[in-house]
Amino acid sequence: MDVASHQTTYLARADAPRWSPAGDRIALTDGDDIVIVDPRTKRSETHSVGISGVIATGLEWSPDGAFLSLVHRTPDQPGDSRVRTVLGIVDTGTWKFRDLGIRLWGVTASLRWVNLPPRNFDQLARVLVEACKNEPSR
Repeated sequence: MDVASHQTTYLARADAPRWSPAGDRIALTDGDDIVIVDPRTKRSETHSVGISGVIATGLEWSPDGAFLSLVHRTPDQPGDSRVRTVLGIVDTGTWKFRDLGIRLWGVTASLRWVNLPPRNFDQLARVLVEACKNEPSR
């Protein structure tokens, strides 16, 4: 929205906008695709990450903008009102999804990034997986 004129400009038809850390891109979800918008040029790119059941609220940028966390529904739903989800990351250079092996209940799950050197990421992911395994089921 232009503050002076109160004019609204629509950049994309998608959900859950997330600004990149540098402020030069906006990531959104459109069904099972990720849409990246450049707010200056108003151009958008749509990227398929090869998974289905993407949950918009799980989309978050890594501190360096190289990855997006992503949550999606698993194909093995329990048949009741609970939603089983998978937590993973998407490389914004290749648009490949990497499953972190973390299974959760509910559509509000997301990954909060911390600013760690890349070499520590796999170690942190293993710690999180173990913590989730040891959490009592509800």
